[in-house]
Amino acid sequence: MNRPEIVQRLPAPRRGPASLWWIGLLCACAALAACQGGDAPSQGGYGAISVQAVWPDAAAAQGALSQPMTAPASVNSLSAVVLNGGTTVATGGPWLKTANTGSIDNILAGGPYTVKLFGYASFDGSGSPIFQGGSTPVTVVAGQTTPTGTIAMFDSHGGLDPTFNAPNGFVLSVPAGMTTAAARRIRKQADGKVLIVGCSSPDITVSSCNSGGSANMQMTLWRFNDDGTPDNTFNGGTVQARNYITHPGLGAPAGGFDVVQDGGSGKIYVVGDSTSPSTPDATCPSAGEKCMTLWGFNANGSVDSSFFDLSTVGAGPGTREFMAQAGLAGSASGQAIVLAGTSLYVAGQSTDNTPTPATVMALWAYSISLKGLDIGLCSAPPACPSPQGFITGGLGPSPAGGNALAFIPGSPAKLVIVGFGLVTFQQMLLWRWPIGGTDFDTLDGVSQKFLFDAAGQASATGNSIFLDASGNYVIAGNAPSSGSQKLTVWRYVAGTTPVRDGAFAGGSGYFSYTSPAGASFGNWVMTDASGNIVVSGASGGPPSTSAIVLRLTTAGVPDTTFNPTNGGYFTHTASLAAGGFDRSPGGFVFDSTGRILLSGIALNSSNTGEQMALWRINP
Repeated sequence: MNRPEIVQRLPAPRRGPASLWWIGLLCACAALAACQGGDAPSQGGYGAISVQAVWPDAAAAQGALSQPMTAPASVNSLSAVVLNGGTTVATGGPWLKTANTGSIDNILAGGPYTVKLFGYASFDGSGSPIFQGGSTPVTVVAGQTTPTGTIAMFDSHGGLDPTFNAPNGFVLSVPAGMTTAAARRIRKQADGKVLIVGCSSPDITVSSCNSGGSANMQMTLWRFNDDGTPDNTFNGGTVQARNYITHPGLGAPAGGFDVVQDGGSGKIYVVGDSTSPSTPDATCPSAGEKCMTLWGFNANGSVDSSFFDLSTVGAGPGTREFMAQAGLAGSASGQAIVLAGTSLYVAGQSTDNTPTPATVMALWAYSISLKGLDIGLCSAPPACPSPQGFITGGLGPSPAGGNALAFIPGSPAKLVIVGFGLVTFQQMLLWRWPIGGTDFDTLDGVSQKFLFDAAGQASATGNSIFLDASGNYVIAGNAPSSGSQKLTVWRYVAGTTPVRDGAFAGGSGYFSYTSPAGASFGNWVMTDASGNIVVSGASGGPPSTSAIVLRLTTAGVPDTTFNPTNGGYFTHTASLAAGGFDRSPGGFVFDSTGRILLSGIALNSSNTGEQMALWRINP
């Protein structure tokens, strides 16, 4: 019988009443005065644990998990494993699912223990579990049976959670009055609630919130509870029950690409871009030009009308809820944001039209307390372009752009930016800027102010960066191989001169995923509570593309326990349209139980417009 989660098998594990092999052994012991079923070992130091499975429905997903419900038809038996830390101390079952209950006897008094409960398609507990659940800690009392309380059963590792918007495992959302919507980033608030930023439009397409989207496209911000249900108090202070807000910034088209919350004040900050109107704004002086835009919102979704002081750029007096910046001499866009102290740092790209058009990586700093650009980003104003609080990767190749950044505490604190740039051909690029410094760090130990890597290929891009527990740079993106793009994960050992980690992915320092659907793209990466690397993105190509999630071990190889029935990766098309075209540029977060909340885009039923999509996946 396949027993998942067993870290150590004891020489003679004690089993529940469904396995009575030990009765004969005990009866043969002359030292025992009596032998009556499974009760003898419970005397003088042993007890039992009882379990009860519940199968949540839509109401349970709203937090109303209370009554036992009928198990799915696919489940026919249950079994349990009792753990003390990582060690298995007892097993129970299999039991038929009809009772939804069982008892594990002969457990040494003490604890705390945890119980893992598994549901199987087979009647005898053989094969791999298709549902699972876990208990809160349980202390066993000698001679007594201790209940675990109800254990909610969910899809096993790496599968959709059918209790989320049951039975779908995902939700689709378009704001009222809009026809299309898309998610570009998902983040967690300090209280566990989930923010999703992107865009929406009354028109047919929003092109993933990029500048080529609808002329009426607006930045859109949603908020969900930790369990993925809509937070209808996020209504901008109105009496409406809604969980989203929209804002055009300077003007449409406008899109949001990243979001962060100040856990202390509760204020929320969004970065993206918007378009200067026909009467140009003082901060974005060319009509029709796309400018980096930074919005400020209060905790309830209302605009923070004092967020930006216009006088800081000579356009005052007065304040407003957003700041816009044109960058160098052309358009600009903010792609990623981090909060450190009272400063917001934004990475993106800017176009310099002099002497010839060129796109460069751009980095902005904004002071929340001063309500304007933070001149402390660069300590030598002559070395910083005007306005101060803004620098570019001008020493790097052009075209180039920043797609993600991370904050590294220290003295000085540093920002590490990942994106793309042209070095013979397009490659993944990494820059590092010391806050308050005068220049980018030299990353090759000689003179080069950026690191480039194409994973042995050409046309690579870095889309996300995460610092693991050891401070390594874990980067997700894509690089081509055998004629198509492949989801790629790099790991660099941080230091004065970052180098690929020779202990990662068999020594290469990067992992490349070959999708059975063709091309694949990595858009977001994080490590889970166990240090495993989780990466999301997209797989396939038009007319059928799916959201995808993979999990790698700390050694950089696929974790085959994650969605084993699908080859070790999660993939799903939530589109209503036949064929579907789903993407997941929005990334993911972990909820309070370790489940994955994945954000992205799905097509509507007419195959003409996009919808914001949110999946929930069991770890």
